[in-house]
Amino acid sequence: MNLLTIAEQKILIFLLFVERATVREIVKSVGGSATTVVNALKKLRRSGLVDVEEMKEFPFRKHIVLTGYGRRVANHLLDIMLTIELASRCVHGKHSCASS
Repeated sequence: MNLLTIAEQKILIFLLFVERATVREIVKSVGGSATTVVNALKKLRRSGLVDVEEMKEFPFRKHIVLTGYGRRVANHLLDIMLTIELASRCVHGKHSCASS
């Protein structure tokens, strides 16, 4: 099983909201070092979760985009994160939760 690192998860969630971004934009948004982000992107690309779109005209930027598979994974990650956040609020009494 190939688990995603926190950096990889953050990148997928970020791309879910912005559609596409440069490496510099990803580094600025998710934090961490440029090396960590670049290595995470390489792994995500090998796993088929992201792809690179190269602009054919000036300024010739490369944008990172989610693949269809990457979008599905990112949506699942977001659902999990929201569920954990809601459960955390229930446990800490910050939210009214129905008991099961």
